[in-house]
Amino acid sequence: MYRLIALDIDDTITLNPRVVPNEIIEAVRKAKEHGIHVTVATGRGWWGSKLIIDQLDVTDPVINYGGAMVNEPGTGRALHAHEIPPELVTEVLGEAKTLGIHAHIYQGDKVIAEEPNPYVEGYAEKLDLPCEYDPDIMKKTWYNVPKVLMMTTDEKAQRLIPEFQKKYNGKLKVSGSSKGIKSYEKAVCRPLVLVPTRLSDGISTRPSGSCATISTPLSTSSRTAR
Repeated sequence: MYRLIALDIDDTITLNPRVVPNEIIEAVRKAKEHGIHVTVATGRGWWGSKLIIDQLDVTDPVINYGGAMVNEPGTGRALHAHEIPPELVTEVLGEAKTLGIHAHIYQGDKVIAEEPNPYVEGYAEKLDLPCEYDPDIMKKTWYNVPKVLMMTTDEKAQRLIPEFQKKYNGKLKVSGSSKGIKSYEKAVCRPLVLVPTRLSDGISTRPSGSCATISTPLSTSSRTAR
């Protein structure tokens, strides 16, 4: 008998970023009635997945940022965390700038980007995330970053994912995600998600589509940047 069901969100239990279909909610309720634990395992952060967590009435710890963080469902308190090493955060941001594609980082549930643009604005609006712009993002050393997300065209994302997987093998986990925000040209872009290589023991997530995720172990420090 199953003891735990861990559900991905986007393009798995729902196509709507904020609403879970009634049949999924009912299936989760029945699973709980049979003594099965149900939680969420997603590339989103806690705040970005909270509406879904609440609709499913999840009471067990939730897996966020592709395993880089495990949080209490009701409060978002971190129970387990990994960070991308600061030097790799800087390297990845620099790589995105060289390639001419958007990249932003996360501090808790806040999105931080160098400057406003349709990519980050659309992404933050889609998941109702707080957003901050820092023109000195490339000059700072960033700590406790669980995920870096790049956004570009579908074609470029599909090409970059295997290149990044090879380049950051053993250092960062690079995977794909679903199509999402419309770009300047109104073409739907794909996120590249970057999260820590070492994730929660016994937890794995299924890459879907063309996102790239890069990551590694998070320190217990509360430092953010300097």
